[in-house]
Amino acid sequence: MKRELNIAEHRIIIYEPNSGNNYPILYMHANDEKETDKIWDLMNQTGFIFVCIQNVDWNKYMSPWPAKKVFKSEEDFEGKADDYIKTLTKIIVPEVENTVIFQTTARGLIGYSLSGLFALYVLYKTDVFTLIGSMSGSLWYENWIPYMRSNHIKIITPKVYLSLGDKEGKTKNEMMAKVEDCTKQAEDILRSNGSKVIFEMNPGNHFTDTAKRIAKGINWLI
Repeated sequence: MKRELNIAEHRIIIYEPNSGNNYPILYMHANDEKETDKIWDLMNQTGFIFVCIQNVDWNKYMSPWPAKKVFKSEEDFEGKADDYIKTLTKIIVPEVENTVIFQTTARGLIGYSLSGLFALYVLYKTDVFTLIGSMSGSLWYENWIPYMRSNHIKIITPKVYLSLGDKEGKTKNEMMAKVEDCTKQAEDILRSNGSKVIFEMNPGNHFTDTAKRIAKGINWLI
């Protein structure tokens, strides 16, 4: 079952099983509805509640602090994630779950690319989400690894899924070329903090089989 809501100027797409009682609920920021449809189909449209949030300015609200752009054609990152986290946890999540007909057994946040970085950042700012998925996350982000080393997550034992394409680090962009090393460091830091974490490598670059990679992460989390 698929339905829509409009909350805080965001279009919310909710995918729910047709029957059952208790399910984990996973939130994801994604603007491509065809891809989220594909993810839901790959997961056989069951086993969890899938909430996709659209109309989010990624450079502004998925970035944890201001940083310089990595490509000349793009804009600098505004670093307003803290502002958006309040909207997500205080408005979007409560309103969505007020409409869900099933009991929720766990709550998670997953993301791809910059929203994968955001999903990990949220782990350091709130205890609302206990399942975290960062697929091809932008963990090359300026000062991200030092931030992880000097801060503590809000959940004692979260479940965290990390993945990356094996060609993503093979780029001429010096910042983004660090992504594999940064993701490995993130895995080590999270494990040392008590997280149940896995890091998987997939064949291909950043844009290879994104829906399949996300579905793979969801399957491990739930």
